[in-house]
Amino acid sequence: MFLLSSQEVLTLTDKNFSSFTKEHKWTLVKFYTTWCGHCVTLKPKWEQLSTIVDIPVAEMDCGSSQKTCGKLGITGYPAMKMIGDENYDYKGNHEAQDIAQWAEDLYKITFYEVDDFDDIKQIARKLSLQHFFVMHGRSSQKVRFANFFKKFDATLFYIVSQEEQLHVFQNGVKSRFQFGLNDNKKLTQFILQHNQPFITQLTQKLFYKLEQSTKISLVVCKPSKEIREFLLQLAQSNAQFNFAFNCDFGDLARILQMNSLQNAAIFFKAKGA
Repeated sequence: MFLLSSQEVLTLTDKNFSSFTKEHKWTLVKFYTTWCGHCVTLKPKWEQLSTIVDIPVAEMDCGSSQKTCGKLGITGYPAMKMIGDENYDYKGNHEAQDIAQWAEDLYKITFYEVDDFDDIKQIARKLSLQHFFVMHGRSSQKVRFANFFKKFDATLFYIVSQEEQLHVFQNGVKSRFQFGLNDNKKLTQFILQHNQPFITQLTQKLFYKLEQSTKISLVVCKPSKEIREFLLQLAQSNAQFNFAFNCDFGDLARILQMNSLQNAAIFFKAKGA
C-alpha cells in the first residue's frame, strides 16, 4: 500500500512501477535522466503539478530503471505519460497548469447520466458536490452537451427527457437558464457566470482555477462568523464575483508573509479584463 500526501512527487522504479500503477486508476509519470538539462528545468514545475491534480504524480529515473522505460518506449527526455487503462503521451509545453489541464481532461469525470433527482442527490452527497448543473434533454443530444460542458470543467447531470431545460445548483440555491439550449452564446455566458462555486476552503488547486476565471474573485483569509454569513448570502445573489475563504497554503501564504500580513481580503482581476 502506498500512502500519498497532497504535495508529494513519488519515486517509481522497475520494482514498484507495476504494482503502483495497478493499484491506482491513473498515475501521471515523468521519465527523466540525471544528465538531462531539460529534466532539471522541469523538476520544480513537476513538484508544483503534484499540488494541483487529484491523482498520483510520480517520476522514474530511466538511467536506473531501464527495463520499464524500455517497455514503455521512452527514447527522449523528459517524457510525460498518463498511465491507466491506456497510456497517453503528453506533447505540450512544460507549464504545470497546462499539464494539469491535459491530465484532468483524461481522468476527471464531469458528466453523469441519471434517472432522477434521487440519483443526483446520492452522487452529490458521495462526492461532496455543492455546485453543479442539471439538464433535461433528448438522448440524441447528451454527447454534445457532455463535451460542451467538459470544456468549462463544469459538472453536468443529464436526465433524458423530451422537455429541455437547464438549472444550476449553487449551495442549495437553484437558478434556471432562460433561453433555448441551442443558443451556444447564451449557454456559454450562463456557464461562465455560474461555473465557479463559493469556495469555503480555498486550496492551491482551486486558487489556480480562480486565476483563470472570467470573473473578479474575492478571497477572505480569516473571515469572522458575521462576514462569512454575509458573503454566503451575497454569493447566492451575485454572479459577478467568485468568493473564497482561506489563505493558508502555498502561493497566498507566501504573499502574506512577504508583506507581513496576518489577515487580508484579496481581489483578483477577471482574466482578460
